[in-house]
Amino acid sequence: GLVVVVGPGSPTALRSSLSFANTFAFVKQFPLFAVEAPPDMPLADMANLANLSAPSKWLSARYGRAPTITSPR
Repeated sequence: GLVVVVGPGSPTALRSSLSFANTFAFVKQFPLFAVEAPPDMPLADMANLANLSAPSKWLSARYGRAPTITSPR
């Protein structure tokens, strides 16, 4: 399986990394496991957060804040 950090994080970094992870897992038929962790957490601790009994077919981002792609009018 593939353990992926889904947030929080910057919208661009999450979108690009999740696009890769979802595509890679689909092609290789790997199960995906989501981890939501702060950016300063050590990698070994993040892997321990994954619920390996609940794989996902697709992952989506959990943003730390609302994206600021466009400004309100």
